[in-house]
Amino acid sequence: MAFSSTVDERPTAIGNMMLYTGTWNAASVDTGSIDLSGLLVEVLASGVMADAGGTQTGAGVDGAFVNHNAGAAGFTIECVQDMTGRWWALGRRS
Repeated sequence: MAFSSTVDERPTAIGNMMLYTGTWNAASVDTGSIDLSGLLVEVLASGVMADAGGTQTGAGVDGAFVNHNAGAAGFTIECVQDMTGRWWALGRRS
């Protein structure tokens, strides 16, 4: 398997920005990208939450982390193989 993700169908509008949420599954990989280019012009802030359990020992050691590139309409999740969780992203509407 590979990295997979979902986008919840009901985003939240906040003025000229949108807040999207979803889930991710890092089956047999330790990194994956969330591409929101069809929904946002730019991601201003993002984050991930790993589900409890699995092989991770905790954030700061081998939890789930976000790599966010300024100006990009997406981000990369780095984590432990086979980890699952939820993500969120706040950005400017496309």
